[in-house]
Amino acid sequence: VGRGQRGAAPTLAIVVLANGITLITALSVSAVATNMRVGSGGPYYIISRSLGLEIGGALGLPLFLSQALSVTLYSFGLAESLRFVWPEVPVPMVAAATILVAARTRAR
Repeated sequence: VGRGQRGAAPTLAIVVLANGITLITALSVSAVATNMRVGSGGPYYIISRSLGLEIGGALGLPLFLSQALSVTLYSFGLAESLRFVWPEVPVPMVAAATILVAARTRAR
């Protein structure tokens, strides 16, 4: 039996488990965040002040890279979505323009 043929019960169990883990993580972060004033840096600031600079640095770098890569993926997703409206639009050009606009907006 393939993975896609297990049925609704195991699928729902996975979703419930994932939501439970997310809820516990969110409650833990909110408990830590309410004990301090969060400065610039967001999650990195909270982690480095709560768990130390070593752990903050170890978690901050992957967090930065994931956010940087997500902007690229979101830009390509937007470009692909625009192809449904304007089929002649080149995807790489729209993605590059979106990234440049986002970078320029953030730089101000």
